[in-house]
Amino acid sequence: MVAVGLHDRIGVDIEEWNERADCGWVVSRCFAEVERCFWNGLPEDRKDAFFYRLWTRKESFVKAVGLDVSRVVSSSVGAARFLSVPEGVGPAGNWALVDLDFGSGISAALTVPAKRHDRIECRRLELK
Repeated sequence: MVAVGLHDRIGVDIEEWNERADCGWVVSRCFAEVERCFWNGLPEDRKDAFFYRLWTRKESFVKAVGLDVSRVVSSSVGAARFLSVPEGVGPAGNWALVDLDFGSGISAALTVPAKRHDRIECRRLELK
């Protein structure tokens, strides 16, 4: 995956789901209380998908701005968006969050300034 931003900070993250990962440990240390509560209330068969979706969102934001992942909160349901971000990077609404679809068992997210959201182009390259 390649993401290019000429004049803005952008961040992208992609994760292949790992059944051996200790998601609970990461959730307890890096997820906000509202995210932990939602994750704890999910059936076991939905926890991995939720974990990786939120984790890639947090990581994409951190890669864009370089701040603590535990202070980034994104929506648990509905459209992808940031609910809270660390101080010093403006309000959460200044950032656009895009969940990227790479198929089953892979989660990915892109963070860009909201003012650039309409300029995102996704292309799939075929290698021969």
